[in-house]
Amino acid sequence: MKTTLTDRAVARLVPPKQGRLEVLDAKMPGLALRVTPRGHKSWTVTWHQGRRARRHAIGAYPALTLATARDKARQVPAGLARGEDPIAARFEARFAPTVAALAAPIARCPHPTPPPLKKRRYRADTPRSGQGSVELRHPRHHRAGSGGVLQRTS
Repeated sequence: MKTTLTDRAVARLVPPKQGRLEVLDAKMPGLALRVTPRGHKSWTVTWHQGRRARRHAIGAYPALTLATARDKARQVPAGLARGEDPIAARFEARFAPTVAALAAPIARCPHPTPPPLKKRRYRADTPRSGQGSVELRHPRHHRAGSGGVLQRTS
């Protein structure tokens, strides 16, 4: 139903028992107030693109007054004339890549940084300090079975 909306009329709208109530504004073509059975009121703008009817929600009633809703409703056809699509803009903003999504391939990489260089490990059969000689065993010599014992005397 098309009605000249006022602030008082919007505040007094009674929610329907079933479905949604859509009240069109007579002063601003395309502007409508949708009321749900739970009492939620939201402003929408409707226009036709080709053979399709398109609807864009511009805000909820208590947060967005009638005057502000009419101003925003005037901006939608102006943006459409410039080639802007408010539904596509909202879709792109909602599904724009996040930092976490951009960093995910890097995080999945098995070696994001080069592995550390291996340190050579020597096993020392060392007597207590100040006592004679030290034997150093290199792991390669130990595995080869050649003994790999190096003698060092102090």
